[in-house]
Amino acid sequence: MKKITIICVLFFSNLMAFAQTSLSAGDIAFVGVSTDGATDADDSFAFVLLKDIEANTTITFTDRGWNDATGFVEPLAIGDGEFTWTASSALGAGEVVILDFSNMSPGAASFTVLGDQLFAIQG
Repeated sequence: MKKITIICVLFFSNLMAFAQTSLSAGDIAFVGVSTDGATDADDSFAFVLLKDIEANTTITFTDRGWNDATGFVEPLAIGDGEFTWTASSALGAGEVVILDFSNMSPGAASFTVLGDQLFAIQG
């Protein structure tokens, strides 16, 4: 019986460590973007949470083009990409998150002068 209890505790501990909040349309809102900086470090965007989220919640952001018939445009256009943000702690509704492009991986979304849109995706 003790072995079963220990296994159950370890299983549920792992599930809790990787838990994240499922978001729906309208659970975040973009509130600002700045793409006039001289470098990627000067470019940023911000969104506000309209729902409490748990630590480890991930949101993927992309500036890839969208086509109603086929979905996201393939292949990626020059300057288009995507990256995933992970909440390092639980955050409450009303919290504004500001992300800049200085610490994003190579190939991450980068705004160009060609015009852009920004999508937030989960799942």
